[in-house]
Amino acid sequence: MAIVSSFGRKDFFFTLGRYIVYALQLIKGFALAYFLGPFFLGIYGYFMLYQQYLVYSNLGVQYALNAELSMAAESSEAVKDDIANSAFTLTGFICGVLIIAAVIVFVYEINIFPFQNSYEAV
Repeated sequence: MAIVSSFGRKDFFFTLGRYIVYALQLIKGFALAYFLGPFFLGIYGYFMLYQQYLVYSNLGVQYALNAELSMAAESSEAVKDDIANSAFTLTGFICGVLIIAAVIVFVYEINIFPFQNSYEAV
C-alpha cells in the first residue's frame, strides 16, 4: 500500500471511486443498448443530449458546486448543507424544465422526431 501513503488516503479513495463509477457507467451503457435496441437507444441519446444542453445552460454552476463541496471538507456543516441544497435545487430545476418540456410536447403533439417507423425495413 505504498501508493496510498504517498498519494494520500482521501485522494486514493476518490480516484478509486471515480473509476468504479466509470465502470458502472460502461455497464449501464451496454445494458441500455441491449434492452432498448438501436431505435430507442437513439431516442434515449436525444434526451440525454437535451439534458446536457440544459446543464450547460447553467454555465457550469453544477460543476462548480461539486468542486466547492469537495474542497469544503473542513467547513462547518451549515456551509456544506447550503452547498448541497444549492446543487439539489439546480438539479430539481433542470428536471422540472425537462418535465414541463415533455408535457408541452405531449399535450400539443409536437413531433420532435420527424420520421415514422424508421426502424422497419424499407
